[in-house]
Amino acid sequence: MVSKTKGCIVWGGSLDLAPADDVFVQIEYPLSIDPLLLPSIMAKKKAVGANYLALDIPAGRGTKVKTIGDAHLLAKDFMELGKRLGIKTQCLISFGEQPVGHTIGPALEAQEALKVLNGQAIVPDLIDKAIHLCGLLFSMTGKGNGERLAMSILKSGKAEKKMREIIASQGGDPNVKPGDVEI
Repeated sequence: MVSKTKGCIVWGGSLDLAPADDVFVQIEYPLSIDPLLLPSIMAKKKAVGANYLALDIPAGRGTKVKTIGDAHLLAKDFMELGKRLGIKTQCLISFGEQPVGHTIGPALEAQEALKVLNGQAIVPDLIDKAIHLCGLLFSMTGKGNGERLAMSILKSGKAEKKMREIIASQGGDPNVKPGDVEI
């Protein structure tokens, strides 16, 4: 699928990549301890053969990373571990004290993402985060001005076209409309 479409949409929890890690997470999360954050995330990226990784680290109240200083330290650790694993890693540190976009919840967020991709909605903070992350990844892979490229792909409709191609290759309805997503 990835060879054919050059992309995929995956929720790592559904892949059972690291069953032992999933048990640790179930114990750590309610206790607010996460000593295995880096190895947990990076092991899963290595398991799927990632060569490049652009990570968003939201910081602030209500997030796992409370301060910008802590976010910078965590980013440094991610990049060092990425180097050791042979994964080129860069981090984007973002303000995490409020949701991105206008919706909360998987179905509503999917509807909103489809609306942004097809031009029915302009959601500045969602677009900004996507452009920054995609731009970072494009720059890491030598594509020049990554953010400009990411924005041109979004505006041209190529991002929506690719999303629909990936949806079809994964057995979904490539003609799905935002209203088709059940809430």
